[in-house]
Amino acid sequence: MQLGPFAIAAFILFIGILIFVHELGHFLAAKLFDIKVVKFSLGFGPPLISFRRGETTYQIAAVPLGGFVKMVGDNPYDEISPDDQARAFTRAPVYQRAIVALAGPLFNFLFPVVCFFAYNVVGPEILAPEVGSVGPGQPAARAGVRAGDRIISVDGHRTWSFGRLVELIQDRPEQPTKLEVERDGQTITLQVVPDARPDRDMFGQPKQVGILGITARRIGTRVGVVDGRRAPAGLKTGDEILSVAGRPVTDLVELEAALRAHAGRTISVGRARTVTLEAGDLLSAQRTAPASTEVATPADFEDLGSLGLAPSETFVRTVVPGSAADRAGIRAEDQVLSVDGREVHHFWAFQLAMAKAEGGPVSAALRRAGEIQTVTLRSDAVACRNEVTGEDEVRYLPGFGVRPPGVMPECRRLQAGEVTLANWESPAPARMETPRLSIAESAVESVRQTLSMIGYVAKALFMLLSGQISTSNVGGPLSMFGAAAAAAEQGLLQYLQMLAFISVNLGLVNLLPIPILDGGHLVFCAVEAIRREPVSLRTRELASMVGLVVLFAVLVLALRNDILRLDTMF
Repeated sequence: MQLGPFAIAAFILFIGILIFVHELGHFLAAKLFDIKVVKFSLGFGPPLISFRRGETTYQIAAVPLGGFVKMVGDNPYDEISPDDQARAFTRAPVYQRAIVALAGPLFNFLFPVVCFFAYNVVGPEILAPEVGSVGPGQPAARAGVRAGDRIISVDGHRTWSFGRLVELIQDRPEQPTKLEVERDGQTITLQVVPDARPDRDMFGQPKQVGILGITARRIGTRVGVVDGRRAPAGLKTGDEILSVAGRPVTDLVELEAALRAHAGRTISVGRARTVTLEAGDLLSAQRTAPASTEVATPADFEDLGSLGLAPSETFVRTVVPGSAADRAGIRAEDQVLSVDGREVHHFWAFQLAMAKAEGGPVSAALRRAGEIQTVTLRSDAVACRNEVTGEDEVRYLPGFGVRPPGVMPECRRLQAGEVTLANWESPAPARMETPRLSIAESAVESVRQTLSMIGYVAKALFMLLSGQISTSNVGGPLSMFGAAAAAAEQGLLQYLQMLAFISVNLGLVNLLPIPILDGGHLVFCAVEAIRREPVSLRTRELASMVGLVVLFAVLVLALRNDILRLDTMF
């Protein structure tokens, strides 16, 4: 993120919108009950812009870190003119004062519905709910799901994106589930029972999620050498086939169809070879070297196996020296055929089996130089620190991929490169499309997304207050500045999502029972309703002092965390 005029403007607009939404709730609630509003201010301190409409002065002040709605009588020390006595805040019934206090946070919860609605109506292109590939032996395969199927609903819930499909399936581990599938212009119904997979939520808590064993992407044209004696001399494991006889191919189906059309002939095959550049012990820099190879296609060609080749997905790309995989005897370019007796066609199926074993033995059948052998692999248990909870956890690493020297394995898997360089992935472009949601569906989905976000933030806040999450996650103005600027750089839709997220945060924080916050006012109203008399002025003063001390301490903590994170923000 670059610190400049754009970032500053994005932050000012961001914070201005959030303050306006919150204070608008208080303002409209006060107007609803005919409580006189003297001033509506965005910001604190001396006004930069000020004008008067009717009985209310509206202003934008110099310090954009909050705002306020000044009502007649909201300060017990204010003198109230005889003409305003009937419209003073303190003269309003207790339930009206409670609603005025609650209206600010309530608007913080309603605003994300607007943000998500706009996102859902104008949303960007996303992954279509189309099956790119199906893992053999996985729940989808057992149910009859095929590559190319479009899953249009899950138990009656429409799936307008692959992400929505995954979300619905994850909520149904080991539950009989009905899928409506479009295939070849027809709609069919399939019954599936998603497998349960151990996972962790964003707070590091264990949970079970359902999986079908499908991917959105199709299998591409990268190949691995199964039998070097039959494979064309110019090809090696990891090569990507770009064209056959001058005709471009983009996925496995097109590649095999093109080769089949030239059966019994010698043709030119265009390929690209990824060359990994060494930099000490860290293998990360790469370049692609295009070339062409003459391939003699057998007259009885059926699939890649006829040429001693196979899709590259299950071929090991890199093994960490000294890791569990290395000690088990697994080597680069080995092809994983099966795990614990179950055939695999995607490397992630192997990794999933390793994750489920949690350090226990896993038997894998490998093919190396045309010969099959079996190895037993036990992942290494590694203690790592969860950055959210601040606690140590145990993760199990089999040792595929590349690990930068001097960097211990930790919770963020991508840092070690063990996902991206574990195998020779062969992706083909997945189908992208703009979600086809109606206005009604967009509205319902917006409410669902908002409620889900409120639940997530509420849980995070509870875990923070109960000590289950490290206080290092508390952010202040600089963190908000960074979030707003980064979201703005990514575009309007990401900006709306970040506005929704921070708005929910502000709403929940303001509901905390801390004097001077809206939650504190609600507590005073509740006490007054129960006792049938207002809380004494002295008690309110002492409580407010305590509230100020608490908020000041939180602000100091947030600023400290912001300063420690400066090097990662700019």
